[in-house]
Amino acid sequence: MVVLDDAHRREEDVAVLLAFFRQNPTNKLIVSCRPYSVEYLQGIFRQAGIDSRQIKRLDELKELSRDDVKALANQALGENYADLVDKLATVTKDCPLVTVVGGRLLAEKAILPSLLERDEDFQYNVITRFRDAILGQIGQKLEPEFCKDLLKLIAAVAPMRLSNEQFKQVAAEFLQVSTSKLVSSVGILEQSGILLRRGGILRITPDVLADHILYEACLTAQGESTGYIQELFNKFKSVCLAELLKNFAELDWRIRYKSRKETDLLANIWHNIWEDFRSSSNYDRCKCLNVIKTVAYYQPRQALEIVESAIRNPTTISEDESIARIYCYTHNNVLLQLPEILKTISYTLTYLPSCCELLWELRKSGGIGVLQKIASYDIKKSVEFNQIILVAVTNWLRLSNQADDICFLLDILDQFLVKSSHSEEFESFTLTFTPFAVSFQNTQQIREQALQLIINCTKATELNVVIRAVKSLENALRKPVTSFGREITLEEEQQWIPEQLKILDNFSSLIQENINPLVNLSIINALLWHTSHKSFTKVKRKAKKVLKSIPKSFELKFTAALRHSYNWDWLFEQKKRSSINSDIRTKRAEGICLHIAKELLQRYPDATEGMENISAKLEDLVGTGVSPFPYTFLGKLSQLNPSYTEKICEKLIANPDSPLTRYLYSLLFGVINTNYSQAIAIVQRAVDTGHPTLCQAIAGRYFNIDITNKLLNHSNLTVKQLTIDSLSTIYSVEPRLAVETALKADINNST
Repeated sequence: MVVLDDAHRREEDVAVLLAFFRQNPTNKLIVSCRPYSVEYLQGIFRQAGIDSRQIKRLDELKELSRDDVKALANQALGENYADLVDKLATVTKDCPLVTVVGGRLLAEKAILPSLLERDEDFQYNVITRFRDAILGQIGQKLEPEFCKDLLKLIAAVAPMRLSNEQFKQVAAEFLQVSTSKLVSSVGILEQSGILLRRGGILRITPDVLADHILYEACLTAQGESTGYIQELFNKFKSVCLAELLKNFAELDWRIRYKSRKETDLLANIWHNIWEDFRSSSNYDRCKCLNVIKTVAYYQPRQALEIVESAIRNPTTISEDESIARIYCYTHNNVLLQLPEILKTISYTLTYLPSCCELLWELRKSGGIGVLQKIASYDIKKSVEFNQIILVAVTNWLRLSNQADDICFLLDILDQFLVKSSHSEEFESFTLTFTPFAVSFQNTQQIREQALQLIINCTKATELNVVIRAVKSLENALRKPVTSFGREITLEEEQQWIPEQLKILDNFSSLIQENINPLVNLSIINALLWHTSHKSFTKVKRKAKKVLKSIPKSFELKFTAALRHSYNWDWLFEQKKRSSINSDIRTKRAEGICLHIAKELLQRYPDATEGMENISAKLEDLVGTGVSPFPYTFLGKLSQLNPSYTEKICEKLIANPDSPLTRYLYSLLFGVINTNYSQAIAIVQRAVDTGHPTLCQAIAGRYFNIDITNKLLNHSNLTVKQLTIDSLSTIYSVEPRLAVETALKADINNST
């Protein structure tokens, strides 16, 4: 077992250990971190590919109780100072380290008991004496003032990488010593236990001492800036800007959190960052934003101002030629950096509305994914967050007239209607994956508003919006799902029945108002599970009733045949659906498609008219985001009337821009079986056009070596790939011919 303390300051150690434990899963790793690093370390675990099943949730490490603090104080003070236990426990209740160190200092008469009457003074004095005691141990090895200056610098630039030659040079100049003295002095501090080395980085331990040293370096006893921050920034910004800004931002955050007042501690630094950002190229802006990302939680206002400027004011500065030769950064690269920064800023509720508006502006640059994350329920998140985003979505829906935008908004609305989820976070120094049930009572108002917005979208004029809204209703109709072993109780499921019945009522109304077969098929897909699987009687009965009310018209079945050609359970009663194996299901689908093909020929005896109707339906499917799968239906149509589909093929060769063109081979199925030479002639004419879609439709099948060679010489890489794949059909008979033919393909260094 390995215990990694202060993981938030030991990124390299985390990466090394995660790599080790992926290869050695039987070992155990316990990590601890500060609460404000939860999101950051969570991302590192995900990126490292750690499976949630490899993580065991430990008992939550909570703040010490009053009795626990008193017990700790009693141990530190000893029997002779038992009368001070209560006072010591009171003033150090939020810092066990101060309890222990303060108790020992009191017991050793190093500080006066009267300081216990002044909480802040006591803690300050304890840490100061703790620092002085440690420094006193090395007073004969290092000059005290130089040692203090060195520790101040290390506290500000931690984690310190002494292997960085540029950093060593700048640090030595700043401290006015040689680089050799710098290195040897750091070695003394490390040997004395003040510095802890992990991998190639060094830091002061414990953290609270580093925080204290940095605080004293940057502020006077009256809370005024000493100027140390600006001094360091001017000297070190070119070598360790990210570390400097993060440490200073944490310090500023702690001061603001404690005083509940804004500070201007970093005002000059932010002014310098602003000036640099305005005059930077896209590449340099991306580098700057990577730094801003690490401090956005601690400095939300300043980070938000930078983000707004990045959006509104694209740079006009040319890229460095040495960078541009490798990759030319554009304004879009800058925009792609912003959503993650805004997500971090949004944790501060005050800035959430502004973050939402900017994320919506960035919806095509990753903003939607972040909005979905913010909109989702979480056990550690107030529903006030969800309510703010819902208000924003309501406003955006009112102003949106683009179908794509409305579909984006439906992606966000889906988050408000989930019934169960899980939380992923570091909490109380432990990585936790916590499944939870969404509270019906706490989210009822949000859910009702979100559901009504989705229902409104089902009345849209754009077909793809209606179908996307039906998909949202389908998602909302689902039961709570289990995750991470959490059991779902009967009571939990039952509380959602009224909402499920309301959704089914809206499906019923939509069926009566809308005769579009694509909409009805989407509703069928939403209902089918609830009519066939375990659902509450009320829900199951209602779902069956709604499903039965859908007219099983030719248009509906025709559209279904082009959409999937396989799942026809909705045409049959429940008892005829269950326990059907795949072979029977396939034969049943073929029979249904054959019946629909016969009716199509009766309705549209003219091949041109039939082609136009099939093409129109395929266009509708593609327009709503569906990938058609009409192969079974088209094959049966060709078998029924080869001359009919032959005419369609000829028209497609003459006009290959039809959505039906890509299914040319299926249309030739019957022709191949009845008149192979005619089929080859049609294929040859299709290949001779050189049209990519026609050639792709043919390339996946082997006809003869001449056609294959011609396809291999096509300029389109997909055509070449499909043609090479088709050679597998002759490999078992003519392996040498197949290999030699494949090697003729010129793929122009493509892979």
